Amino acid sequence: MLAIASAAIPGHISANTTGFMPSASKILDDLVDEFGAISGVAEVPTGEEAHDLNHLGMLVGLGHELKIAINVDHLREALERTQLARHGSGPGEQLTDADLQALSELDAHPALRSLGDRQNDQAWTRGDIDNDVEMDRALEILSLLDDDDIKARVGAAERYRPDYDDPRQMQDCPVCGHQTLAPTGSDGFGYGHTAGTCVVCTYR
Repeated sequence: MLAIASAAIPGHISANTTGFMPSASKILDDLVDEFGAISGVAEVPTGEEAHDLNHLGMLVGLGHELKIAINVDHLREALERTQLARHGSGPGEQLTDADLQALSELDAHPALRSLGDRQNDQAWTRGDIDNDVEMDRALEILSLLDDDDIKARVGAAERYRPDYDDPRQMQDCPVCGHQTLAPTGSDGFGYGHTAGTCVVCTYR
């Protein structure tokens, strides 16, 4: 929260006069003083433009600043409820799933994003492993097809080709090499690559 306050509040003091960081409760107070709160939730600006997907699945700017919602009331209650345990002063209540959710939502601010980056790294790793398994499966399917089977499937792929004005076009399959990977998802980043299924070898 200190990183968020320092980034969002001009001139925010990151340490008090004794040289120690301000308490989490004090930082929450600073955020509410600066940005206000509605129903216990403060909307804190990020300095970045908000984006969303349009009707073609393209990522577009919305023309206004992205803000993150900080559940101030919940975080304050969690701080008080877990104070004894956090400071080693005695037994106290543990963090709940709702507490962890409120904390993880802070990571959407660009001053943090470490949790999100870590989760993305793990997702990419899992994706690489899953893709290796999928490619092996598709290769097994391909090995069962003779030249006539492959030629027939390449011809049949034309019926799945999107309209000429659709940004999602047929892609080259990394397994069989034919331009028979029919798009099944949106092109959120506009790079011409989408999720798809190969009509020939069934690679997905």
